[in-house]
Amino acid sequence: MDIIKKYITNNPCYQQAKTIVPKGIIVHSMGVPQPDEDVIFNNFNKSTAKSAVHAIVGKNKVYQIMPWTYRPWGCGSGEKGSGNDSYIQFEICEPSGFKYGSGSHMIGYDAKKQQSYFDCVWENAINLAVYLCEEYKLSPNSIICHSEAFLKGIASNHGDVMHWFPKHERNMDDFRKAVANKLSYIPTAPINQKSDVKWLQERLNKANPSYTIPVDGKYGPKTRIAVLMFAESKGWDWSKKTGYSVGQGTINSLINIK
Repeated sequence: MDIIKKYITNNPCYQQAKTIVPKGIIVHSMGVPQPDEDVIFNNFNKSTAKSAVHAIVGKNKVYQIMPWTYRPWGCGSGEKGSGNDSYIQFEICEPSGFKYGSGSHMIGYDAKKQQSYFDCVWENAINLAVYLCEEYKLSPNSIICHSEAFLKGIASNHGDVMHWFPKHERNMDDFRKAVANKLSYIPTAPINQKSDVKWLQERLNKANPSYTIPVDGKYGPKTRIAVLMFAESKGWDWSKKTGYSVGQGTINSLINIK
């Protein structure tokens, strides 16, 4: 995938040139039936523009329109602050052939007809996310969409991309898994209540098929039991000194489970 660098120099957000330290990625879709990447670029590249993101993902092109460490105007804010302060953000272009009703309702959207378009932008978005995760040492679990950012209290109330992805039987968990699979992602130790729990839960379910646990990102009692079961299956003496954190040895063992 080629990333075409084409900056929105007329956009006031770009001109402010404020910077961030990226800790995750927010995925958006445009909310308009417009597949032409250049039309979307031109709309961002105006002195009157009220929003700005780092990249535009289309079927045929991926534009980087701001430096990855510039602070964007992409998601607004919520009760817990703004994802603009720490998230790289990109927009996925939506196809033509339908219109929007109230809210984020897509009227006349034919998922079967649009499947090939969706598959292309899905793959391009995944490849961009993989690149960004590698470049900034980000976990796939740090990737969220605008609607998830709203639920976290760090964005305005928008439905993207969960108003669109499910029409193609996809969701953000599928997106994160696809990124992780391309990365061959290995989390750093220790894994605990604040880090990479979903990766741990998915691996533990493969290791302990007789005791599966919810993949919910919460380091609760069932996850702790699954960790202990895995340790016992290896004949390890689980030291109380480690608490319930998972060290690099356990991570390395879980990596090899298919």
